[in-house]
Amino acid sequence: MGSDKKIKIGINGFGRIGRLVARVALQRNDVELVAVNDPFITTDYMTYMFKYDSVHGQWKHHDVKVKDSKTLLFGEKQVAVFGVRNPDEIPWGETGADFVVESTRVFTDKEKAAAHLKGGTKKVIISAPSKDAPMFVVGVNENEYTSDLDIVSNASCTTNCLAPLAKKIKIGINGFGRIGRLVARVALQRNDVELVAVNDPFITTDYMTYMFKYDSVHGQWKHHDVKVKDSKTLLFGEKQVAVFGVRNPDEIPWGETGADFVVESTGVFTDKEKAAAHLKGGAKKVIISAPSKDAPMFVVGVNENEYTSDLDIVSNASCTTNCLAPLAKVINDRFGIVEGLMSAVHAITATQKTVDGPSSKDWRGGRAASFNIIPSSTGAAKAVGKVLPSLNGKLTGMSFRVPTVDVSVVDLTVRLEKAATYQQIKDAIKEESEGKLKGILGFTEDDVVSTDFIGDSRSSIFDAKAGIALNDYFVKLVAWYDNEWGYSSRVVDLIVHMASVAEC
Repeated sequence: MGSDKKIKIGINGFGRIGRLVARVALQRNDVELVAVNDPFITTDYMTYMFKYDSVHGQWKHHDVKVKDSKTLLFGEKQVAVFGVRNPDEIPWGETGADFVVESTRVFTDKEKAAAHLKGGTKKVIISAPSKDAPMFVVGVNENEYTSDLDIVSNASCTTNCLAPLAKKIKIGINGFGRIGRLVARVALQRNDVELVAVNDPFITTDYMTYMFKYDSVHGQWKHHDVKVKDSKTLLFGEKQVAVFGVRNPDEIPWGETGADFVVESTGVFTDKEKAAAHLKGGAKKVIISAPSKDAPMFVVGVNENEYTSDLDIVSNASCTTNCLAPLAKVINDRFGIVEGLMSAVHAITATQKTVDGPSSKDWRGGRAASFNIIPSSTGAAKAVGKVLPSLNGKLTGMSFRVPTVDVSVVDLTVRLEKAATYQQIKDAIKEESEGKLKGILGFTEDDVVSTDFIGDSRSSIFDAKAGIALNDYFVKLVAWYDNEWGYSSRVVDLIVHMASVAEC
């Protein structure tokens, strides 16, 4: 069919949906309404019902009037009108209506809807759920339609609302290091996202499989078998994931895999200009799994609702910011923070040295990670001011790198605006952990240590017994976080939130 040829449609049933389909069709240049059938209303009443609508207002695009008992005029456009009860007797073919919208809600199964084909139409679209006709929702599964299907259903209005939100979000991962692999693990255990591609130019598919399956901290992968199909494909159970080995991000063919969201987890392309290269390959959105100097930062549970669909490149901030921000938000919202200092006691990361080695920009950072407590800088506290503007300039901090392989802890010491006992502070945090911040902020009064939080998906777990108050205005608060698993979980949560905003 030529692109300039209008698609001719007919409508059976001139009720709510029938009339609104007519309104939509008459405002488009790619379809042409040629016929309407309704045995229960006259052309005069049909004209009145079309022109005046209590919800959508009066039709103002062109005049609508009756030419005769079998014809309506929409401006100069003639539309044939029939009043036939039996759908197999409606002469759609005489009008050239190749597509018929069945909107009576009576002929909703294939056998009944097929009657329209006898009248000369080629395809029938049922504007309601059907017990046996294949259902399609645009934006979800319309690509599964094949030309041999003559009768289909457009499902229900509610399904059309819900399905895009329930549709699996296709993601790709650039960089299969610690965070890349754990984001993959998180994604493969969820029903709302689908891992479709991984790019890493430095490891083969065989080694990629090995590194994914075996993890010294998080244990062996046991959910399904992981194996190499070929040099460009991994199999997670029966799920195929494309593998690329491209160095330049603008050359990664994300679009070929359908990856709408790309997690940039190399630690290299962390500013907007560099991360934007992924968009050239077909990705629609990029989530940087690190702080960024210029990409907007979002922390789930704190400021994700400020995300707007026009933002194509965002940062998930740092693991420490993801721990600190929810805690700081609760304290600031309830009691006000005048100022504060943070210390993060942070587990070893991949950038550190196994033995003393060169580190010209950070001399102490070059010392053996497994043998030292190493003071270090962190921008996590200052970054809280970016996700919580009311705290901008009120917090700063530093970190200590310690010889543990996972799980870190934040020590937040603040001066409060409003007096509060330590018990009142605990009560406020517990209330939020069981309410709006459930799953993000945790609360414990157990005698816990760091390994107790390996594999904890929450961003921040307040340790009620570890904190202390000097007085009702000056308090030290302690919160744990799995800096790998918790952070990777938030990356996926942020993607899901972004997708929901895009759909709306």
